[in-house]
Amino acid sequence: MSQSLLISAGEISGDKHSSDVIRLLGKKEGSISFFGLGGDALEKAGVKLVEHNDKLAFMGIVEVIRNYSLIRRTMRKILNKADIYKPKAALLIDYPGFNVRLAKK
Repeated sequence: MSQSLLISAGEISGDKHSSDVIRLLGKKEGSISFFGLGGDALEKAGVKLVEHNDKLAFMGIVEVIRNYSLIRRTMRKILNKADIYKPKAALLIDYPGFNVRLAKK
C-alpha cells in the first residue's frame, strides 16, 4: 500500500499554491497518494477530494453558524478517510477556523 498525505486547503489561493506542492511531491515520491479538502487545482493535481472547498466558502459568522452542520459533516468525512488511509502527514493550508480543529484531532 502506498503512503498517503492528508491535505486541507479551504480557500482558492491555498488550492492553487498547494497543487504545485502536490505535483512536485508526486513526481519525487511516486508511491504517495493524496486526499482531503480542496478545489479544482488540487483535484487536477491528483488529490482525491473528500469534499470540494466551494461547498465551504462562507463569509461572516452568520453563514458559518447557518452551515455549522455541513462543516461538522465535512470534518467527520475527512477524519473517517484519515482512519482508512492512515496518512503519514497532513498539509493544512489557510482556512484556520477549520484546519486548527482538524490539526487537533
